[in-house]
Amino acid sequence: MNRRWMLKIIILALTVLQCLFIFSMSAAPADVSQDMSGSITYRVADLIVRNLEHMDAAARQQMIEQIDHFIRKTAHFTEYALLGGLLMLDMKIVLEKASAAFAGLAWMLGTLFAASDEWHQTFVEGRSGQVTDVILDSLGVAAGVLIVCIIARTANRRKVSHG
Repeated sequence: MNRRWMLKIIILALTVLQCLFIFSMSAAPADVSQDMSGSITYRVADLIVRNLEHMDAAARQQMIEQIDHFIRKTAHFTEYALLGGLLMLDMKIVLEKASAAFAGLAWMLGTLFAASDEWHQTFVEGRSGQVTDVILDSLGVAAGVLIVCIIARTANRRKVSHG
């Protein structure tokens, strides 16, 4: 098997694995999901908030809830940015297409996956699907697609100017 085919298989496999990761995170019941993000939230809060342990309980809880919200939304955006980047790599490397139309297709596929994932969450104990999360996920997909397009364009320009 040549290197090009191996690269195509790896990119496709990474895309499938990212979809499975997102699906598995969404399949976790609300209490499990909250425990996962909660442990991260407390570590982050302890690092960035001075004297957290000396705050009164209500202020500490409010601060932790704000940090938890930020972490959860950042995780949404990031996991979908990674998916968007992988989908664009699928277009560019696997299908060998890199036009704006294929960037749009990568974005559309990622957004459809986000919508289906939010719908999937409506069947999970304690979870719900949120239109705002689909919008945030869609923005993440767009960012990932854009990053890959910028990197590819920069690499192509360097290749042309050097050789």
